[in-house]
Amino acid sequence: MGSRSKSKSARRTQSSRRTSTPTRPSTKVMAGATLPTPEKPWSWYEADAPLISMAMMVKNEEDFLKDALLSAKDLVDEMIVVDTGSSDNTVQIAKDLGAQVFHYRWQDDFSDARNETIRRCNGQWVLILDADERVRIDRGKIAGFRHSLRKFIAEGPYVGVSIQVINIRLDGSLMNSLPSLRFFPRCEEISYRNRVHNQIALADEKVEMQLKLCDFVTIEHLGYDPVIYERRKKSARSLPLIQKMIEDEPENMVYRFYEGREFVILKQPEKAVESLETAVLGILEGKSGYFAETMKTLFTAYEQVNAVPERIHTFAEMAIGQNPEQPDFYLFKGLAEYNLKRFEEAAVSLKEALDKWENFVLVEVSQSNPIIEQRVWLVDQTLADVYWKLERYSDAYHHYLRCIQDLPEAIPDWPKILNNTIALAIEYDDEKQLTRLFQYLLTRADTIFEMYFYRIKQLCALGRQEEAVKLFTWGNATTSRLKRSPEYAEVSSLLGVE
Repeated sequence: MGSRSKSKSARRTQSSRRTSTPTRPSTKVMAGATLPTPEKPWSWYEADAPLISMAMMVKNEEDFLKDALLSAKDLVDEMIVVDTGSSDNTVQIAKDLGAQVFHYRWQDDFSDARNETIRRCNGQWVLILDADERVRIDRGKIAGFRHSLRKFIAEGPYVGVSIQVINIRLDGSLMNSLPSLRFFPRCEEISYRNRVHNQIALADEKVEMQLKLCDFVTIEHLGYDPVIYERRKKSARSLPLIQKMIEDEPENMVYRFYEGREFVILKQPEKAVESLETAVLGILEGKSGYFAETMKTLFTAYEQVNAVPERIHTFAEMAIGQNPEQPDFYLFKGLAEYNLKRFEEAAVSLKEALDKWENFVLVEVSQSNPIIEQRVWLVDQTLADVYWKLERYSDAYHHYLRCIQDLPEAIPDWPKILNNTIALAIEYDDEKQLTRLFQYLLTRADTIFEMYFYRIKQLCALGRQEEAVKLFTWGNATTSRLKRSPEYAEVSSLLGVE
């Protein structure tokens, strides 16, 4: 994304961290609230216990473990690694980097293994980290962060710190992000549940978890990169456990959502659509589930199967009826309307998507940041195309300019979008924008120069010969591709310039 989207994203993420981010369906955030000091100690540790223990469960993680442990080493006081049956060099790597290593017999239950890592910790606070994750924190802020944890402990036991987990690919590109409770007191009152896709469970379900929301500690997660996911055969381990949970709790649509998400990752979109539509309809009937996240994953599956726009539109409208504040629902509704050639409706929906995105905050359990965060450029492009078709050229120009600012380099439509934008900039004689747009045009390898030569001819026709020569000379100095254009000789002759 370009700079505009990044700055908006940063502000929006910060805003989302100030709203409720429950750690489980019945848990609400009460940022800043303080529980009474317990009459008796609730924690397992002594007063002089180390402050932070990193808790990690592993199996055959030799490719990732070193970077994970090094990323956390300066932040924590001890590193606890529980191995569930590695056959590679994982255990030795952990020991070499100073981790305490324990062994645990795998029971087909991720929560049980996760709780074992916590039981092995000695610190006042636990940091949950996986081998394919890396902690990111400005080293200059570590002391202040640790000082805050010491203060928060008095508010326990049901207090934690939520940070952003950023899912990235191996090449460093962003997939998505979501807030996640990763720091909490080590105590009997807090543990994990579910065989897979663990969730925090509180001993007293009537008490609500307090979340302290932190901007400057993040975790980068590599595990959803398609290459890594396939190499590690995560679905082969996770999917049967998810389907077992569906058998145990068929009315719980959370597990049906997890099943659908696994099918998306496995590139089995037809099965994904079936699971996710079942989950959506179940939630609408009143069954438990993560509505927004399920709908977003369903839209992803629809893209994989090239679903007909009518079906996408139907589910988008149902989604808006259930949760009208989600920008992604308007995004996919508008794209469906565009494909149905209902351009006036598409314009309304896509504008609504942008408006909702500008004011969006995360409120649902386990919800990642919206899909639109990575597709603002697509909304602007589609709106620009819509307004062009509706002959609302001023509006089209506005959105083309926004689109160009954030358009990813690899998008095949770059030449077309740039050509349309330059055409409108010429129409409005917007010299300031033309300079920037021609820079794009002349320095990319996939563009055509039709509008560039058109502008030179236009300037000549308007009696602005000096400007035309200046533009032509600058173009020649910028790229050698100009001389290979069929129009080059004609324009050169017109200007009397070689």
